[in-house]
Amino acid sequence: MTGTSYGGATSQDFVTVKYSPAGETLWVRSWNGTGAYAEDKPACLLVDASQNIYVGGYTEGWGTGRDFAVVKYSRHGDTLWSRRYNGTADGDDEVVGIGTDDRGRVYVAGYSTGTGTFADYCVICYSPLGESLWAYRWDYSGYGNWPTALTVDGDGNSYVTGYGFDPATQYDFHTISLSPDGIPRWQVRYNGYADDWDQPVAIGLDAARNVYVTGFSMSNAQGFDYVTIKYVQSPGIEEETKGESGGTRASTAFVRGVLLMPSSLLTANFSLLSIDGRKVLDLRPGPNDVSHLTPGVYFLRPTDGGKRSAFRKVLVTR
Repeated sequence: MTGTSYGGATSQDFVTVKYSPAGETLWVRSWNGTGAYAEDKPACLLVDASQNIYVGGYTEGWGTGRDFAVVKYSRHGDTLWSRRYNGTADGDDEVVGIGTDDRGRVYVAGYSTGTGTFADYCVICYSPLGESLWAYRWDYSGYGNWPTALTVDGDGNSYVTGYGFDPATQYDFHTISLSPDGIPRWQVRYNGYADDWDQPVAIGLDAARNVYVTGFSMSNAQGFDYVTIKYVQSPGIEEETKGESGGTRASTAFVRGVLLMPSSLLTANFSLLSIDGRKVLDLRPGPNDVSHLTPGVYFLRPTDGGKRSAFRKVLVTR
């Protein structure tokens, strides 16, 4: 577990404790950032498959406000490395989530004060040895964007959710995905029914890498409601499954508001057809807005005359 402890002249420090399965204290480690009278606060902890421990939060810097802070410990409590990051505006920067991939690379996400953009999403990737491989900053509207959660798949694709301000719709969900090299893959936004405060608190993946985001949203009549959204990353046009009779069939994608078409799958052009065969939308890589469509059954169809003949059923819901 991790938290803060008052260290006297060092003010508040990271403190991480490891217990045995029986509850015995195996080791306790403190970490102090910049020195005397500076505040260091952890916000998240992760244990990887090799039982290395990662602790992320912030440390106060001299003239730089709060900076990202990440510490890696071995299973025995040895400090393997620590890293800090000061953003572009010497303002506050705080880690909110940590993830790792199958290669042992470490991803941290948090908010970072930008130059002229108030608060930005910031994602940093480190090698297993603590080398900074890339950093990516994202701003939606210039009014402030605060990530709340991060998850990473085995290949190193990262997924960050949080909320951002827009004068027309107030605070909305904003979820983004980056490739293992820090290249944007897609981004989606959710505005609730009341055009008011909508804020996600957690994000997760299933075995098929569908993305789930949950949080709260202001309703028109009853205050805040739970909201959970599922995003389907792959339309699966090329993934035919066998029916009991041996023929092929296409599975159904349930879509609410946005249909995602990852660019890695678009080796052909696709259209969205109504149930009577009329084309209602030409699809492009990334998110496609389908919120204007009447709820019901639609089909994805390749339009380039290629070999792909499998149709994918799409159920658009409200």
